[in-house]
This record gives sequence, structure tokens and C-alpha cells, in this order.
Amino acid sequence: MASFEKINMKIESHPKDIEELTALKDFMLGVPNEVEKLQKDIKDTLAIYATLDLFNYKFNDDEDYGRKWKVFGSPQDSLSRIDKQMNTLQVLQDKYLG
Repeated sequence: MASFEKINMKIESHPKDIEELTALKDFMLGVPNEVEKLQKDIKDTLAIYATLDLFNYKFNDDEDYGRKWKVFGSPQDSLSRIDKQMNTLQVLQDKYLG
């Protein structure tokens, strides 16, 4: 989760100039590779939750159980944020270059 939180914070940052905008776009182009690297960790985490489910483990609160679905959905969430941010960055790029 921490890795995806860092990625998402970077994706949603607001560049101050064209150089930062270009660096952010470059970063976002590399996110799919980063997500791929995190797939093993995601698989391992989901396997732990599956084992806990197998033994009918009861979580203390909904937040603990919700983390399972956050981990599961984090790759798609990050990619969706990129799509949204790309539109915003295009507007900023036009502003900076215009």
C-alpha cells in the first residue's frame, strides 16, 4: 500500500513549470513497469488474506478487511489517476507553452 500511496502522490502532484511537467509525464510513463514489479507483493498479500479467510479469521474492524480490496484495486486506481492527470497536464502544458 505504501508504494502505491507514493506513486499516487507523485501522479497527483502539480508541476510548477514545464520541466516539472515533463518529469511528471516521464514518471507516469514508467508507472506500469513499477506496478508490474509490485505484482508479486500484491499476490503475496492476497495469499495471506486468503489464508486468513480459510481459517475464518475475524478482523477487528472493517478497515483491516478493506485493506485487502485496496491492495487488489491499487494498480487499476493508479492507472486511472494517470489517465485523469494526463488531461490536466495537457491543459497545463498548453498554458506553459502558450
